Formats: sequence, C-alpha cells, structure tokens
Amino acid sequence: MKKLFWLFAVILFTQNFRSTAQTSNPLKIGFGISNGVQIQDPAGYALGGDINIQKNITNRVAVTASAGFNHYFFSTGDTYVGTGEPSKTIPWNSIPLKAGIKAFVDNHIYVAAEAGTALFLEGGKPSFLWSPSVGAVFGKGLDLSVKYENIKGFKELRQVAVRVAYAIDTKKIKFAPKSAHRQGWELNASVNPGITLDQGRLAIGGELQLERYLAPQVALTFSAGFTHFNGRDIYSNYEYLGTQYTSHYTLDHNLILIKAGIKVFVAPRVYAAGAAGIAIDINGNSTSVWSATLGYQLTKKLDIGVKYENFSRFLNTDQFSLRIGYKIF
Repeated sequence: MKKLFWLFAVILFTQNFRSTAQTSNPLKIGFGISNGVQIQDPAGYALGGDINIQKNITNRVAVTASAGFNHYFFSTGDTYVGTGEPSKTIPWNSIPLKAGIKAFVDNHIYVAAEAGTALFLEGGKPSFLWSPSVGAVFGKGLDLSVKYENIKGFKELRQVAVRVAYAIDTKKIKFAPKSAHRQGWELNASVNPGITLDQGRLAIGGELQLERYLAPQVALTFSAGFTHFNGRDIYSNYEYLGTQYTSHYTLDHNLILIKAGIKVFVAPRVYAAGAAGIAIDINGNSTSVWSATLGYQLTKKLDIGVKYENFSRFLNTDQFSLRIGYKIF
C-alpha cells in the first residue's frame, strides 16, 4: 500500500510539472478542520485541526507542509487492544507533522499526497504517517477535501475524513501600522471551543477580557469567563467482603475563571499572551489555572488564536481550545 502511495506522489509530480516564467509562486497559509470516521474496529470518529503552508512551484503544482492535532473518539471506552503479549495502548490524541505535494488537474480540482510522522500525547515512539486526498478550491480561499490517513502500527486509527479549510495568500496581507488601534483600554469578548487532553471531553467557554495598553505592542489583561466540560461516564470495579461491585459516576465540570496576564504583539498582527488566576467550580471548589495563547489579528475587530489551559487540581480538564475574539470597544 505504501508503494502505491509513493507511486501516486511521483505521478502527480511528473505529470503536472510544467515550469513557466509567469508563475506567481504565492505562499499561502491555511487553517483547516477535519472530521473523520475510523474504518477499523473499534470503530469511532476523529476530530482534528491543522495549519498548512503551501508554496506553488508551477501553475499546477505546489509543495505543502502542515502541523495539526487529532483526537480519536472510540465507540468503546476500552483503550487497550489484545495483541497477544503484550497488549498495547491505543492513543487518543496525535500530532501529525507532514510534508507533501499538491497537483491541480484544472483550476479548481486537485489531488494531493502527504507523508510524515505522528507524535502521541500519551507517549510512545513517533510513527510513520501517510495520507492521499482529493479536493476542490472555491472563491478566494475555501478548500474542501476528502482524505485517507494511515498511521503505521495503529490500524485502529486509520480514517477517512472530510476537511474544510481556508487559505490566505500572504502577498495580500496588509499590515496595519504598529500604533494603530492599540492604545488605552479595550474590551474584548471571545468564545472558546476546545477539547480536554486526557478524557477527550468537548468543552465550550466564553470570556470577557479587559486590556490596558502600556505601549502599542504590550498590554496587561484582566479576564472573567465560564467554561463547561461535557460529562463522561466513569466505571470502576472493586471487591468488598468477597462481593464484586461496579461504581459509576459522571465526570462534569462548570468552571468560573478569573485571570490576569500580559499580551505582546511579536509582529504587527501576531500576538502571544499568557495569563494566570483562579478557577472555581459550581460546588465552590477552586484551583489555580494558567493559559498560553498564540493569535492573529484578522481585522480591527476580529482575532483568532489557539490556547492551552492548565488546571492544577481539577483532573481531566487541561485543554486545547480555539479562541475567536471580537473587540467591543
């Protein structure tokens, strides 16, 4: 199967490599979300996101590089699969790092082939990853595709996925002056859909953030927000006085977050932020929390970023999330 993949990639390159003097060679940055179905028992589905860089080398052919994150939802809660001796643990989360080639058969339809490595948050050695796909581009940046993804040594993670992406031509990005629209006080609102790293629970949150700019590139931040983590059924077996029992409870959290931090624009529209504070659940329990965010200012009002959030005492709540912010004033 891998030999067919490499043959497919070579054919793409040789059949579509038509060097031309008028090639514009744009560099594009794309952001994608994928939803897949695992085709091996235990069947389930996968949810992922990625950042993709594309560089045209001819009018029809481009090379690509990407980094992403996938979470796998299994239909069974058992993460161990019997393989003789010893049994192995199926990872729930992977970080795919890939490079590839993309060839357009006309102005809209393309075929692509990628290969690279998959890293696992649960530990273990990286595994070889390969993925062919077919897709179409629409308008100025919308990209829809269907892909097959195979990770060596983990047939349980093989999937067919639909990917929706949007690409930005870097030549068309116009940076605002460094001092524009970043002074004094600002109030921002954001929504933060995410996923926990351990139990793989979905989370949704909202936040109000007050920013005080000390300089055009640096601001102090003060925020208050709310995050809800979806419940997950937990079962455990134990023995008491010779009798076997099964306990069951639902893991759920509703947290109020209060944080302070700093936000720094490392480029005219790219910022990095860090914050720390306290998280309080609806039962009155509390823990410390800290977060790190990397974001991009799309317009004067709208920004988008990715955030990691860590809770010291609440188990199974550390998460990666997407941050979509809007400037109120």
